[in-house]
Amino acid sequence: KYRKRCGTCDDFITGVYYTQDTGLICANCYKEKVGSLQCNVCDKCVTGEIIRAVNTVFHPECFKCFACNVDLSKNDVPFKADKEKRVYCLKDYQERYSTRCCACNEPIAPTPGCTSVERLR
Repeated sequence: KYRKRCGTCDDFITGVYYTQDTGLICANCYKEKVGSLQCNVCDKCVTGEIIRAVNTVFHPECFKCFACNVDLSKNDVPFKADKEKRVYCLKDYQERYSTRCCACNEPIAPTPGCTSVERLR
């Protein structure tokens, strides 16, 4: 029977393991090498599938809009983050952080597909 060995410590792997360019690595060596990754939302250790965004990591199930809870892990959902690295869908981010029109109090935000907006006075 074939048993997997860790490419770092050469011990037999039992349970959870990870793959890297150099081969398989056991959970203990992975934690030593990579460090303990904590989810930006729930503060629990992230193992298995992770999402890296805004210089931090998330569990896929935690990568949701801070305001409306929409799943941001789908590729077609644009998002932005605030200074505290809370992630928002684009609509909620603009609602919360965009400059407001002094006449109607609506957020002044670019139309979909644009990156800037022209302000008129």
